[in-house]
Amino acid sequence: MAPRSTFVALLLLSACSTPVRRGDRGPAVLSQPEKESPATPPSKSVVEQSEHPRTRAFPAPPSDEAVRTVTLPPGITCAMHGTGAPFSNGCRGQSLAVSSSREGGKPLAQFGTTEIDITWAFFEGRGKSWVSAQSHDITVEGFVDASDERFALEREITAVDAHVWFKDDAPVVVRGGLGTGVRIALKGDTTGVDTIVAEAPCDALRYEPVPRTRSKAPQVAREEPHKWGIPSGKVLPIRWVPGGPVQAVLSDPEALRFAVGVLESHLGYSRVTFDTDFARFDVWVDDRTIDTTSGRGSGFGSGGGCGGSPDYMAQHLWRIVADTPITVAAVPGVAEGPRGVSIAHDARVIVEERKNGFARIRPFISAIYPPDNLHFWVPESAVEEIAKR
Repeated sequence: MAPRSTFVALLLLSACSTPVRRGDRGPAVLSQPEKESPATPPSKSVVEQSEHPRTRAFPAPPSDEAVRTVTLPPGITCAMHGTGAPFSNGCRGQSLAVSSSREGGKPLAQFGTTEIDITWAFFEGRGKSWVSAQSHDITVEGFVDASDERFALEREITAVDAHVWFKDDAPVVVRGGLGTGVRIALKGDTTGVDTIVAEAPCDALRYEPVPRTRSKAPQVAREEPHKWGIPSGKVLPIRWVPGGPVQAVLSDPEALRFAVGVLESHLGYSRVTFDTDFARFDVWVDDRTIDTTSGRGSGFGSGGGCGGSPDYMAQHLWRIVADTPITVAAVPGVAEGPRGVSIAHDARVIVEERKNGFARIRPFISAIYPPDNLHFWVPESAVEEIAKR
């Protein structure tokens, strides 16, 4: 395996960037076409020249590392690089389907979200996101429905000023791009918390596995409650001001199991503080919805080895002789397939079938694989047999 290297991200609306760890294919550069070329041309060791206008780059990594340039489509509000889903979804992770267009489009590939070199990019409003994913010499670029994909918060953020905070490492889903960031909601917390949508800057999210133990940033000091209680029923409507409109309704079919600290009371309402699994609150509730005679209660929240692999070692391998676009189709040569998937020079593959001058290939190891009922095809001239030993 090639050595790990440094990812250099070109922030879309900022003049600085933060290096992030990358996978085994070398560093990448996020780039968007600019209306004007910068005064100083970028380092060619970082930005590969193409038909697109020149892009601005940050200091080049060591020259012996391979470079992968990621050119973003227009209209992006937020882009980030990652190496895998923050939260485990099994051995392969959640499977995401890539298509050739943001609306409809033809299927290009699928990929598992565990251990994959990926760039995510979000557009203004709702709709599909754009990805550039690479895994063991296979690259796919296209559009993905990421509405249910979980990202992690890099740090605690204010969701509603003075009232709701989303905790660091919390799982969130992206509800669309906004300005220079994204709109997000919590995923997997107490029912009702997911209706609170927050705005977050792009650098507050990450797509990296969350470590089991990580030092937490200190939270803002809270007021000390003068008494404690618990929710008195299965629902807890919350308000920003006493007697104001209900902003969210937290619920549990059995019981809401978190401690509620009372900070002050006013005209039948109490200002309370409490934590759910991934958020903390400073809100107003109706006095009838909390029980302060039971004390603090239990005070716990509401929420909550992969092995083996296909026996590829026994199969004969072929190599790809040059960087090659992949045709995604049931049968090759019948109609032009969608573009967006490619395989790198010297990649190892298994040739499963030959037809119409094409070879149907299966990557030796990759998290990227064909859509259901379709296959990956390359010209027969693109594969070369590896001599058996």
